[in-house]
Amino acid sequence: MHNVDLIDSDGWTVSLYGRQPITGAPAPGAVLAGSHPAAPLDGAHLRWHPLRGEWIWYVAPDEAPLSLPDGAYDMAVFAQRGAVADARRALATTSLFAVPTAPAACLSEVLVYGRAGAGSLAQLPLAQLELLLHVWADRSARAAAMPHVRYVTAYEQHDPAARAGLPYACGQLHGYPFIPPVAARSLRQENAYFREHRRSLPGDLVQHETSDGVRVLYADDEAIAFVPACARYPYEVWVLPVTDAAGFEALSAQQRSSMARAVHTVLRKYEGLWQRPFPYVMAWYQAPTDGADHPETRLRAEFYPLAAPAGRTGYPRGAELADGVSVLDVLPEAAAQQLQKIAVDI
Repeated sequence: MHNVDLIDSDGWTVSLYGRQPITGAPAPGAVLAGSHPAAPLDGAHLRWHPLRGEWIWYVAPDEAPLSLPDGAYDMAVFAQRGAVADARRALATTSLFAVPTAPAACLSEVLVYGRAGAGSLAQLPLAQLELLLHVWADRSARAAAMPHVRYVTAYEQHDPAARAGLPYACGQLHGYPFIPPVAARSLRQENAYFREHRRSLPGDLVQHETSDGVRVLYADDEAIAFVPACARYPYEVWVLPVTDAAGFEALSAQQRSSMARAVHTVLRKYEGLWQRPFPYVMAWYQAPTDGADHPETRLRAEFYPLAAPAGRTGYPRGAELADGVSVLDVLPEAAAQQLQKIAVDI
């Protein structure tokens, strides 16, 4: 992996990544004009939800178009500046009852992981997916070095309708000053399991899915993709390394290669089943950035399709949103069988 860090006209870093040495780009540290996706945002902040016991992040959306620097490279990373603005302006005019607030000391980055012509992650070649895993590792390491960051997650919310006309495949990386609720809940379960069994819960899940085989979509010596038996969304899929790797940085070259193949397989199977562009969320979970060993957890990606495939009706969402109870009308085994029938050439 090759990397060049540039500075935009407002003093923010723009990082370029390539599989080959980067050529034709401005010199490292050069000042770019108009490359940043957003102007500074005032009032970004956190508010505590007293009933749910969790932080809510308020930040204005980015609306300025993204302009990529010149040069021969494969990926670019931009910081979203509203993430680190303080809360003073917003709180000066807001009356909050029993709602503690805090500056939004959160890191938010946009990762452009495909140049013009690659409008989705599924269209990227395997080598590009491997580079993306490299980039996520580098960005996670940089975020972990920040004293206020306690947890780093990567994700993509892919919506073909909303992104119509945007020629880039994009994702995001967030660094939080707290462990987000879903990750915190998973870590509690993993810690309790490890204390009792001295083995990792994700590791035992992988072993069970491998031996069972009913819901497996991809498997080799280093990575596995399967529909979890406990899927909370129809056609949900998980991707994990077969052996321990607590985060992106811990992946070996062989694991990165296999994880790229697993992700590629999942997305191509989705495309084959949906028979049309479809929206989904891809979320990655890894160990906290506290510098400690975390044998209880393992890097994993979770994919949540947000629309029904061809021939099916929409998804039930009300109970999940209102009550936190998932109600599914398709069994994980049935979803796995449908996806298993989709041939993928990798």
